[in-house]
Amino acid sequence: MTHILVLANSLVPLPGLPTSGGGLRAWTLAQGLEAAGYTVTLLFPRHSLNEQLIPIPADAYAAALSQTFAWEAVDQTIAQVAPDIVLASSWVLAGQIQHCPVPLVVDLAGPLLLEFLAQDWQKGAALAHLKTKAIAQADYVICAGERQRPYFQPWLLLSGFSPADCQERLAVVPISCAPQFTPHPPPNPEPLFLYTGMIYAWQDPSQAIATTIAVLERRDQGQLRIQAQPHPIHSQGATWFAQLQARFGDHPRVSFGPVLPYTELSQVYREADLALDLFARTVERELAFNTRTVDFLHAGLPPLYGDYAELSPLLREYGAGFVVDPEDTAAITAAIEQVFDQPMVVARMSAGAQRLASERLTWDRTITPLATFCAAPTRRTTGPLSPLTLVPELVTQLAQLQVELHNTQIAADERQAYAQQVEQAWHEQGRQLATQEQQLANWRQQPWRSAANQTLSGLRTRLHQRQRHKPEA
Repeated sequence: MTHILVLANSLVPLPGLPTSGGGLRAWTLAQGLEAAGYTVTLLFPRHSLNEQLIPIPADAYAAALSQTFAWEAVDQTIAQVAPDIVLASSWVLAGQIQHCPVPLVVDLAGPLLLEFLAQDWQKGAALAHLKTKAIAQADYVICAGERQRPYFQPWLLLSGFSPADCQERLAVVPISCAPQFTPHPPPNPEPLFLYTGMIYAWQDPSQAIATTIAVLERRDQGQLRIQAQPHPIHSQGATWFAQLQARFGDHPRVSFGPVLPYTELSQVYREADLALDLFARTVERELAFNTRTVDFLHAGLPPLYGDYAELSPLLREYGAGFVVDPEDTAAITAAIEQVFDQPMVVARMSAGAQRLASERLTWDRTITPLATFCAAPTRRTTGPLSPLTLVPELVTQLAQLQVELHNTQIAADERQAYAQQVEQAWHEQGRQLATQEQQLANWRQQPWRSAANQTLSGLRTRLHQRQRHKPEA
């Protein structure tokens, strides 16, 4: 039986552990491959287990440790597991692989460079060449949505894929969920609104949250639960969350809590009436296919969702949530009011959400393209424009450029040091001249000097007179 090694790029949803979108994506892919009949080993980076923002029980930590790998030693992990196929979750992780002896699948689940650009454009620019190098190693590539396909195709071309390979070796495997469902409970007497997830620089739900709170205040009913906290790295620039906490931290109808283990978070979804899943429109948000949205649908929790994303038409078709323009405060307000005034509409949306998930997004359905490739995997022929083909020559050129740059920098540093010395010498001379001028001015202004000058002048005059009247010998 074919053995597939799935390497996640972050923590996966094991018992007692939180997770992230990347880890959850890898976990669902592993579940789908197992459902298709493959033997799967799922591992995640050890460092992500040690960088959690919430305490992890000792037993859960020990159990999870056996499913980790060392990020810097991924090649050794592949050699030890000896799989028939490797699936790397994200091009950043694929870039860590120096040599893959078996067919390599790379998952491009989201526009990661756009996320980096939202934090720091230099970070995105610096990593672009690493992306093409990582993709160049892939034999097969998957992404999470049809809208992502035209975004990733040029990256494949830049990585040495032929136009034919861009069609045949790039498949869409949507973010997915389990095929088992439990109906969502009836609406609460007082609505409970929910916002969850890590805080990232490229996601801004502040308009939807503030509008929801305004409705709660006006009606003096309902609760908003914010189960979220900043990511230790990728929240740089997300100032909205700190402002939200400062403004509503003590609000009687708003509660803040940290991220939760995945099983607990899934239960929270069943307790709420509406998920706030509405973000300011950006290019990254247009291409994103959120794991949390699919989890909302699986739980029967209708989302308040943007009208610009790939899931928007499906949400409308299935009546599975409110689809609005994120800038339309009136539409957001109307949706929140409807949760209060028409609970049966919300109940129908809950059923529609689960119907959408069951018919379109379960992992036994979505895994088909990847499972088909894994049934008869083939290695891709490296194209002439592949970074892997060009690397030896480029490495030599880069080394030469680095030497030249180093020498140029040394010369520049020497010139800069000399210029600073000259400038310091001029400043020192200027200070000395200023001191001398001040001393001279002070000397000239001393009162005894006038008297001395007069006395000297008188002596000179008398001496001159004596010499003139001196009798001749």
